[in-house]
Amino acid sequence: MEIWDLLDQEGKKTGQTIQRGKPLPEGYYHLVVHTWIVDQDHVLVTRRALEKPHPGMWETPGGSALSGESSREAAVREVKEEIGMELELSKLDQLTRTWHDSYVHDIWLVERSFSVKNLVLQREEVSEARWIKLETLDEWLGQGCLIAGLQASANEMVERAGK
Repeated sequence: MEIWDLLDQEGKKTGQTIQRGKPLPEGYYHLVVHTWIVDQDHVLVTRRALEKPHPGMWETPGGSALSGESSREAAVREVKEEIGMELELSKLDQLTRTWHDSYVHDIWLVERSFSVKNLVLQREEVSEARWIKLETLDEWLGQGCLIAGLQASANEMVERAGK
C-alpha cells in the first residue's frame, strides 16, 4: 500500500497523506517524478509493461513519490526500482515542474554512461529499455511514441544535454 503526501496549490507538503487509489481532495495534488538519463548523444527510454495504464508506451523511469520523500529522493528510488540503477542525489538536475489535474510532475535530468545489458528491469513496470539518439527523439514525439507527460520536457532535455 502506497501512501502519498498531499501537496497544496503551490506544491508544498500539507502534512496530510492519502492512500494510492483514493480520490484526492479538491485543490490537492500528489507528486510524480520522471528522470531523463543521458549519455552524450543518447537518451534512455523504457517501455511500459502491458499491464500498466498506457501499455507499451515509451517513457523514462518514474512514478509517484512516497510519503516523506523529496522529489529528488523519489526520482532516485524510482530509477533503482524500475531499472536497477543507483544514482547519486547530487547528480540530478531538475529540468521542469508541470501541473496537472491531480499531480505535480517533476522532471529530472542526469548524465550517466552504462550498458543497457546491465540493467535489471522490474517487469511489472518496464518491459524493455533502450538507448535512442537525441536526434531521433523528435521523430518519436511526432509519432506519439512517448507518454504525453514527457513530451513537454523533451526539447529542454535535448537542449541541456547537447551542451
